[in-house]
Amino acid sequence: MKMTHALLAMAVIIGVAAGTTSAQDTRLRPPPPKPRGDVRIVYTSDHANIGHYLMTNSPSAAELRRVMDVHAGNGIDIFAQTVFQKHGVGWFWPETPDHEHWSGLNTAFDKIAKEGQSPIQVAVDQCHKRGVKFLAAFRMDEAQLRRHFNLFEILFAEHLPKLYRHFDSLRLRPESYLMSWLFCLFTKALSLEVCARVWDNYFLDGEVFVMRTALAILYVLAPKLEGASLEQCCAVLRDGPREIK
Repeated sequence: MKMTHALLAMAVIIGVAAGTTSAQDTRLRPPPPKPRGDVRIVYTSDHANIGHYLMTNSPSAAELRRVMDVHAGNGIDIFAQTVFQKHGVGWFWPETPDHEHWSGLNTAFDKIAKEGQSPIQVAVDQCHKRGVKFLAAFRMDEAQLRRHFNLFEILFAEHLPKLYRHFDSLRLRPESYLMSWLFCLFTKALSLEVCARVWDNYFLDGEVFVMRTALAILYVLAPKLEGASLEQCCAVLRDGPREIK
């Protein structure tokens, strides 16, 4: 029996060396790579390139559906459209008087809105009908975001000077941690119980409470942050807020 196993093993070795495709040889080879996964193509669109070259200046709902069909026919798996952005909020909200129109482009879907249909709903429904996922993207006003960071640094230096000087020596800027807190309004950073209380106060006091919350997090975490290395500070800022009760 041992001799038989030895002969089989030798046969496999010889087969591999000779480039044969025996059953034993095939089992030794790794599976072939899969060049394509579930998501192959993501089309990122904004207010200027959703496909205006495929539509008239004032498209109907049917034209918008046809644009989605063209993208689906080109093999797109995810259609990422800028829906929320400063002022114009993309092409899909021209009926809201609080939002300014960007010249020319944002008024393009007025015709659909006046017909009583939501342009964004038309696009989403057609994407889903064609098996395409619709990703609503957000575009932030970078100048406004910079003003938030500058204001936070002033408050940080005033209320937590020791920690501020330590962060400054490490070149650890608010962009490294404050952005993730603000974009998700602390939902990823804080526990659900604490985050619920933050949101309650945010609805009462407005945006100023966001700054207060960020400073409060740094105040609570200060003992772990002061004197820590850059890598240690980043880890505490990432994981520490969730431990706050």
